[in-house]
Amino acid sequence: MIKLYITRVFALWGVVMITIGCASITHHEQNPIGNDKNIEITIAANTDLSNVLKRLSKEYEAENKKVKVHLVFAASGDLRNRAKSDAPFDALIVASPEYLRDLKIVGKPVALAYGRLAIYGDNPPASLDELEDFRGTLLIANPETSPYGELAEKLLKAKLWYEKIKKRIILANNVRDAKLEVDQGKASLGLISLTQALEGQKNYSLIETPLRITITGVALKTGEGEAFLKWLTQPKQQGVFTQYGLSPAHIAEVHRPKGIVK
Repeated sequence: MIKLYITRVFALWGVVMITIGCASITHHEQNPIGNDKNIEITIAANTDLSNVLKRLSKEYEAENKKVKVHLVFAASGDLRNRAKSDAPFDALIVASPEYLRDLKIVGKPVALAYGRLAIYGDNPPASLDELEDFRGTLLIANPETSPYGELAEKLLKAKLWYEKIKKRIILANNVRDAKLEVDQGKASLGLISLTQALEGQKNYSLIETPLRITITGVALKTGEGEAFLKWLTQPKQQGVFTQYGLSPAHIAEVHRPKGIVK
């Protein structure tokens, strides 16, 4: 009886060890960071996020020593078209969920932050209504490829005096270029993102509207790109977004730096 009991104990122990071994192998396969091999991922994002994502990607690499993050920036529409043409992106971050239609994605899109518009220039008016008698040139991002440009055009077209200034509106490739061209004196004012206005050397007035730009991320491949997007939703990273003029999407409240909210 004792011999039979011992035999059964060893048999049971063997089953437990095999189960643990299989679980370990599965975890190892599903968590490539545990491998010795370094991982490189490419994150494509709208140009407005250039500075904040450069900062956050460095922090991500510091926390995940085996990961290297490559960043690609362009207008949301341009990135969408490149993703549809099978560009080697692991994840895509755009300024509107509308730009994710017809893409082969992994999981569900996730809202990362919310953006706002501002009037940018040497002496920006306090509101859009004051543009009715504006005599200079106004830069906005291309509405066909930039959600910020699309929102700017929508707000302007809602004004009864839109036709009066229509001919003085100039289109830039993206919202970052719009800011740079105002800096270079190619236009008197720019209707651009608050993020870009904060990065510039000129003055700005925040546009009062309930409409927001929804910064949305989605994984295009299974793996580290998914982990990076999830990491961006954590409170610490959400707090970094607020420092660049973006509203957090995943925490109840983050104190903004003074001077952003008017």
